[in-house]
Amino acid sequence: MATQLGNFRLEHFRVGLRAVRFWVGEEAMQFRALAAFTAMFCWVLAAALCFAPGVLAGLFAVDFSYPVGLVMRRAGAIFVGLGLMFWLAREAGPSAARTGLSAGFAAACGLLAASGAYEYLTGHAGAGILAAAAVEVALAAALATTRV
Repeated sequence: MATQLGNFRLEHFRVGLRAVRFWVGEEAMQFRALAAFTAMFCWVLAAALCFAPGVLAGLFAVDFSYPVGLVMRRAGAIFVGLGLMFWLAREAGPSAARTGLSAGFAAACGLLAASGAYEYLTGHAGAGILAAAAVEVALAAALATTRV
């Protein structure tokens, strides 16, 4: 029986993964290690967003203000939760929930990378945002190619 996510079937995601695995190689990173890494990454990013938002704004060459700090601190809280979800799911066996977690965060990372590139190209952010976009692309690719 096929697992359904709205009109999107789990098999469609798996067929897409086969094409990506052909490009990067069949041996994909194991979910447990990737989930642990992703959790740690989220927590480090959350700490930076919550306790040093001005440093991140400076890296992206964005003027820091109270409203910018407010949004960054709130985003930090989201990354705490995402990290906790990945940490708790790291021991989970293959399932629709694990696939959803990986696919959802891969999509979010891809969109973050695209928006970072857009902000750089339009002059709203400095070159530091491209480093963040590169990490986001790498994390999205790792999540999309791990065995789910």
